[in-house]
Amino acid sequence: MTRVKLIQFISQQESTTIAMEACCGAHWLARKCKEYGHQIKLIPAQYVKPYVKSHKNDFIDADAIAEATSRTFTLTYGERFRPAFITAWSLMWFVS
Repeated sequence: MTRVKLIQFISQQESTTIAMEACCGAHWLARKCKEYGHQIKLIPAQYVKPYVKSHKNDFIDADAIAEATSRTFTLTYGERFRPAFITAWSLMWFVS
């Protein structure tokens, strides 16, 4: 599924909670989803990894993210970063 089709799909859904593993692309997608009224939970990879049951693929990752999300009593969810912060952070890593 392309980004355009994913955004179209998300825009047609009722407001819901969307959980995803935090990465640079997830912050952009989180902002887009929030524009359509969805609640976003970005989960750091170290909280998802313990729930990956076998070899890594998209289906298994999705299952692990769902499991990690269901254990809300132990998780602190990542904050969605603003684009300017992500750009500055990326440049810092590139220069060093």
